[in-house]
Amino acid sequence: MVKKLAKQIIGSMGFELSRFSESEKKVAEEFEWDLELFAYKDFQVARGIAYSGLMTVDEARFLSTLVQRTSEEDPIIEIGTLFGFSTMVVTINKSKAQKLITVDNYSWNPHNISPVAHKLATASRLQDASSNHNVEILNKSKNDFYNEYSGPIPGLFFCDANHEYESTLDDLRWARQVGAKIICGHDYKSKFPGVKKAVKEFGGPSELVGSLFVL
Repeated sequence: MVKKLAKQIIGSMGFELSRFSESEKKVAEEFEWDLELFAYKDFQVARGIAYSGLMTVDEARFLSTLVQRTSEEDPIIEIGTLFGFSTMVVTINKSKAQKLITVDNYSWNPHNISPVAHKLATASRLQDASSNHNVEILNKSKNDFYNEYSGPIPGLFFCDANHEYESTLDDLRWARQVGAKIICGHDYKSKFPGVKKAVKEFGGPSELVGSLFVL
């Protein structure tokens, strides 16, 4: 009764009562979901699961082979932790002793949750990796990390953060400057022209599986 009355009042003002925002409707369209099948809470959980890893199986396998090419004494650097999917792929395929540093300032996520919630969720997901597998999770901007890093030459540098041209160019330049032995990244595809343009300035991909590239 109350819900019906609320609909009538809102309708009389020229608005429509909807359980889902426009951004949520776009998510449903992307995954070809019928929103009528979802309670609001169920939709949020389903969206979280669907977006938990934004990498295909082939891309994950390729990243695995790249990690396996590295030496145990060389650290691995990941720029753009997000929710830790690629972090886990790297962790599973590196030696337990090999250092992995993953960097994110939690300023963006596909769920639009707060940076605090994003950080806590990711830290919880990666708790075993950080406690037992030599994974260091850094909450800072990548520029601060680049300016402060004084460790060994990375065996592998993987970037999947800001996909704008200048930002991607900065990532690749830094990796080249520090002498990273393998420089790779994600989302080399038409949807992200900034990534493609930056990679092409370095001669284009020497290897490419899906949208995962190696310079």
